Amino acid sequence: MNRVKDEHLQRNLSTRDCWDGYAHHRSVVTELLVRSSRSDDGALCVLGAGNCNDLDLQKLLHTFSEIHLVDLDDEAISEGVNRQLPGEQPQLHQHGHCDITGVTHLLANWSADSVPTNDELDACLAELAQVPQLGLPSNFDVVASVCVLTQLFDSVVGTLGESHPRFVEFITAIRTQHLQLMLNLLRPGGTGVLITDIVASTTLPQLLTIPDADLLPTISRAINERNFFTGTNPAILESLFRTHPAIAPQVTRIRHSPPWRWQLLNKVHAVYAIEVTRR
Repeated sequence: MNRVKDEHLQRNLSTRDCWDGYAHHRSVVTELLVRSSRSDDGALCVLGAGNCNDLDLQKLLHTFSEIHLVDLDDEAISEGVNRQLPGEQPQLHQHGHCDITGVTHLLANWSADSVPTNDELDACLAELAQVPQLGLPSNFDVVASVCVLTQLFDSVVGTLGESHPRFVEFITAIRTQHLQLMLNLLRPGGTGVLITDIVASTTLPQLLTIPDADLLPTISRAINERNFFTGTNPAILESLFRTHPAIAPQVTRIRHSPPWRWQLLNKVHAVYAIEVTRR
């Protein structure tokens, strides 16, 4: 039994039938990915594809010659593809049971009742210092991380808890590894699109009512007040792309998208994207 994987599968199951509620979010994400393509026959890789509710696969197939969908939950990918495009789709490649951190099996062994030793923590951090080999091509035109980063962080929150003395160390390691994975999968000149939710209406109820024009300043105030999901501060993410010794040399250009809202069950999440070009 893998507790972390089971939680991920349950999360996907709870949103499986949310196609209609994702409409605006899906439109923004799909347009971002289409716009990011620099080739008439390029390939797209989506990390955290899940139920594919974030993706208009038919529209994406008009832009990309092939699409690789990656997730820990193989059933979610399969059912998501079949709902949108039933039948044989040779351009779509499904990569289920894919642990994009390489440490899910380690995190699953830890809990409040089974506190890891420092040696176990060190061993996990050593794994996170390596970019996992996923058996994917490494020449994608576009690599997109679609609202999976916060799920990776949640696995640490649920395992160690935010009060653990090494919590920040783990969040930093997962975040850095994820950015390196995206860049490793890109061809030179390719585009990485990091899409992440940053705050929800549970702690920022204004998201339910404010006009779109007020979204950016409202989120900026929330960040200043430290009201955002752990690890998602856009200034920190941009700083990693600009200054991290293993990441910055691979990046030639950084762009931000305006934030948007994502209806997720009974909540609204604010979402933003950072696009980078690989050297």
